[in-house]
Amino acid sequence: EGYFEVIGSIINSHSLEENEGTIGNELHITYWVNRQLDAGVSLTTKLHEEDLWYDTAVIGSWSPVKWVTTNLGPNFSWEAKGRDFAVSAYFEVEINIFIIDQIHIGPVLGTLAGEESELTHGFHLGFEF
Repeated sequence: EGYFEVIGSIINSHSLEENEGTIGNELHITYWVNRQLDAGVSLTTKLHEEDLWYDTAVIGSWSPVKWVTTNLGPNFSWEAKGRDFAVSAYFEVEINIFIIDQIHIGPVLGTLAGEESELTHGFHLGFEF
């Protein structure tokens, strides 16, 4: 009954500490145990000035209805030039507009809260298999 899902997103991330925004991308790789619950990882790359910053989140997802998914878990922001290692809470909501039964697109809206605090928004493309 379970299935895998891969989602790629283009995001704009706005740091609340530094009051600046960056563009980036996210990749979610998850396994849905059933139509409502899954677990997996989120890998994020952000372009900050001329450097790439990387985040990894361990996420659990809940889909109360087929067209809405919420993702929650700890986020690890990796040390880089101009950035210290940080741990934050990751929360994101996806709106899923199904093109066909296993492919969906739609907006994403999220936040990091903790040592790193930011708001994100963007657009995703997801594949279920």
